[in-house]
Amino acid sequence: MAALLLGTQLEVVAVGDSGIRINGTDILQVLKPLDDVTAILRRETWHYFEAQGLAPEACDSHATSMTWQGTRNQPEGSPTAAQTIVDAIERRALAACREHLPEVPDTEILLLIQHGISHGQGKFQNVTEPVLGYGGIDGFAVPQRFVETRSYTLADIDTIELFSDGYFKPGAGFGVAAWEAAFDEVEAEDVHKIGRYMSTKGTTATQLTDDRSYLGVRLK
Repeated sequence: MAALLLGTQLEVVAVGDSGIRINGTDILQVLKPLDDVTAILRRETWHYFEAQGLAPEACDSHATSMTWQGTRNQPEGSPTAAQTIVDAIERRALAACREHLPEVPDTEILLLIQHGISHGQGKFQNVTEPVLGYGGIDGFAVPQRFVETRSYTLADIDTIELFSDGYFKPGAGFGVAAWEAAFDEVEAEDVHKIGRYMSTKGTTATQLTDDRSYLGVRLK
C-alpha cells in the first residue's frame, strides 16, 4: 500500500492486503477471497476436533496443520492424517466454501483444501486465469487486474492511515491507540479467529493471529 504525494494530488496504489483509510472514513483494502477458502478449512478443522472433545490448544494445532499443509500432505501417523478424518474435513470444508463462494469452481477450492497455503496458494499468485487469482509483490510482474488505484485532491485530505491486515477492525478514531483498542475488542470476541473474524491463523498462548502495523499522518 503506497500513498504518494504528487504536487496537488494524493495517489494511492494498492497491491496485496494491507489497507489505507482517508479522512477516517474512506477505506481501501483489497482482501483476497482465496484466504476465505483456507480460513474456512481451518475453521471446519477446528470445529471437527472440538466436537471430538479436544482442548483448544489441540484444535489450534490440528487446524494449523491442515491449513498450511492441506488435507493431502499431513505427516504420516499424525492424528490429522487418518483417512476418515481427511475425508470428513474435506467434505465439510468444500460444502462451506461452496456456500460462501458459489462462483468459485470446485477444482480451485479443492486445490487449496487438499494442498493448503504451503503447497497450493502459490499457484494462484499473480496469475489471472483462476477465479481465486491474487496479486502480490514478489519480484515478478503484477497483472493490472490486481492493482488498485485511487486519486484524491490533496487539499481535501485531513488524515492518512496505513495499516496491515493484522487489524481486523478499524480504529474508531485516528491514532494508534484507537486501532489498538479495536484490536483488543477483536481478540476479546474471537480470539481463535473462527467466528466473525475468521482467518487462516488464530491467537495462541505463544503468538498473536497476525502482524499488525499502523502509520497515521495528519495533514491538517
